[in-house]
Amino acid sequence: MAGGTAYDTWQELLEADFFGPQHAGHAVVFYVDDAAEGALMHRHGLLCELADAVGGELDWGRPSDLFCRIKMRCQRWEAGKQWQAPPSLPVLAASVLAASKMAADPDVSSANYYTRLAEVFRVGSPGRKQFVDSFPAVAAMWEQLHAWLEQFGGSRGQSTISSHPHWSRIGYPLSQALLRESDRRVLTRFFAASGVKPGSPDEFPGQEVIRLLRLWTARSDHGLSAPFHRELHHPRAGIGEDESGKASVLEVLLERLVEHWDGTLYEPKHRKAAPLKLILADRGRKLEWAATAVEGLSETVVSSTRGESFRLFDPYGGLFAGLESLMVGPYQLSHGLDLEGEELVLHWQGREVVFFTEDEYSGDYVSTSVFNPGEPHWILVADGMAPSVRETLTGLLGRKPREARGLVPGWTLFKNIDLADDVPIGSILQRKPVSAHFVPAVRRGTRFAHGLKIATRYGQHHYLAGGEPDLLLPRNLSSSEGRIVLCLDGRTQAFAASAGLKPYPLREWKLEPGLHRIGADGHELSLTVSPGIREHQHPEAGRYGHRCEPVAVPEAETLALGTPAVRGASAPASLQLPRTVLLPRHALEVTLLGPAGQIRTVELPAVPEWAAGRLPEGVVGYLCEINVPDGYVWALLRKQRSFSVRLLDVDAPIPAPLPGEYDYEWAESILSGAEATPEDARIAEAWQAYIEAAKDLLA
Repeated sequence: MAGGTAYDTWQELLEADFFGPQHAGHAVVFYVDDAAEGALMHRHGLLCELADAVGGELDWGRPSDLFCRIKMRCQRWEAGKQWQAPPSLPVLAASVLAASKMAADPDVSSANYYTRLAEVFRVGSPGRKQFVDSFPAVAAMWEQLHAWLEQFGGSRGQSTISSHPHWSRIGYPLSQALLRESDRRVLTRFFAASGVKPGSPDEFPGQEVIRLLRLWTARSDHGLSAPFHRELHHPRAGIGEDESGKASVLEVLLERLVEHWDGTLYEPKHRKAAPLKLILADRGRKLEWAATAVEGLSETVVSSTRGESFRLFDPYGGLFAGLESLMVGPYQLSHGLDLEGEELVLHWQGREVVFFTEDEYSGDYVSTSVFNPGEPHWILVADGMAPSVRETLTGLLGRKPREARGLVPGWTLFKNIDLADDVPIGSILQRKPVSAHFVPAVRRGTRFAHGLKIATRYGQHHYLAGGEPDLLLPRNLSSSEGRIVLCLDGRTQAFAASAGLKPYPLREWKLEPGLHRIGADGHELSLTVSPGIREHQHPEAGRYGHRCEPVAVPEAETLALGTPAVRGASAPASLQLPRTVLLPRHALEVTLLGPAGQIRTVELPAVPEWAAGRLPEGVVGYLCEINVPDGYVWALLRKQRSFSVRLLDVDAPIPAPLPGEYDYEWAESILSGAEATPEDARIAEAWQAYIEAAKDLLA
């Protein structure tokens, strides 16, 4: 700034570097330490240090009002149009500079901070007393800067300035002194790798982010600065500690970053970022990579470090297709994997314990970054950790868990892990050394999960009657005592705090059709329940069908829009219909079996209501049709007093049985139908081979 003071020059440069338009939409941290100050001076050819520039504006003749001249600048600015940042940036930068010098201090206190501030200005003990008396003005300047950033709605950066419940004054500079610019770049990659959702501080509060970040950096700092990494792993940053130290400052800061994260990396390209996932399919026999779908991208290309390219497409159920050819190996699982493109970066966080939960769309098990006791899990564990995990699960379940090997060399798969309702949080936290992996996610407020959604065009919280969602209750690991009070349409119900481990099924409340409001922990949600809402007709639906007013006509005809009709979809020429078989409708239970331990219970379709109401009982039909997935060979039918078995494809060769070591359910199902004897000798001989394989497995 030509003709201005050294203070004015620093003001202009700090605004351009920290609060310029280039930071629009991104969280900004006003981090200034000796290195940052030196870099600014070198880059812009400054000769006057920050402390000297600020010191020239302090009124040392007014011991309790050192900052009176800068306060007057701020008052004049406040009366103006406020296009530029408040004229307090050099003062605030100096206050952060003092806070950065506390990184090596074993304890944090106001006394330590003011000592460091006096050292910055080289004034010794007498000056320290003046800073203590005058610092309320600096705290007010921090609040003014925060309000200005909020006023601009993020166009000059999203504020991460926060107060502190214990340090009402020095908490502001402390909130900016923990995080360097390099840390921000690393943290956006961490958010993507851990599945942190943009703008979701209730789902990912600061305490939960710290827990995930400590797991992520357990074996590598991933480029985080030494002071930040040291503070992250300090014992006081543990779950449930008090709020009088740096730990709570870190929680608030990370929560702010989550709140303002837009799902892109902190880099010039602003590429979108998301986690890679693993899909555990075919009852734990197949492991595949999948890419998390990203809003605004329907198709994109990513590449590995070896130059392999993959086209991601057809996002469904939150996942992209296109990575099926990418092999899953032990090194990738434990050390990580990156796939990068011009628009998207995907990252797998290397780990020794991988949790899987069932996907509501596909029915397969998909990897998740957190352990949720309210859901069944499959757990893939590196062999080095397997003994500790086995011991932990045995203690929590009260029995030895089922496990299998061979899916990935050097890894063990633990199957169907579901904790009992009354497992206390404390018993999980005490399971060392693997307790960090099994700590349930911290959750603030309430959320819906699962449920049968309808009318999604009109909102996300409309559900079919009888298919109401589960309610995820607040979960705070710092306290397993106390109660959670849930209020539904004015009715209240209290739960023990430990109930936050499990989802609460709202269908137990038998909600009437209409709008319902649910509140807990200061948060309120609403949902609509309906017996059915007419969905919008798909634009590619057929226009050729049978009129049905009131009875369907025998001849199909071309119909006008809006005509009541039974319509068929427009099927492409390449459509492959599922394999279907006819089975007796009177069977009480039907179980499909495959040679490699596959087992699936299927539900026989009931007589359609429209047919039962129009046709005589004897005309409905003895048989019904079911779809058979690939890989299944037999259908075991349980009747009132006996079993029968059907070969699903009599023309195909019958594969020999090759069950896995722990396919006990498969073996027990086959032996339950051992008395069934097919009439065809070839089929009977093949069925007997399956019976012998089941006996050998259970023996």
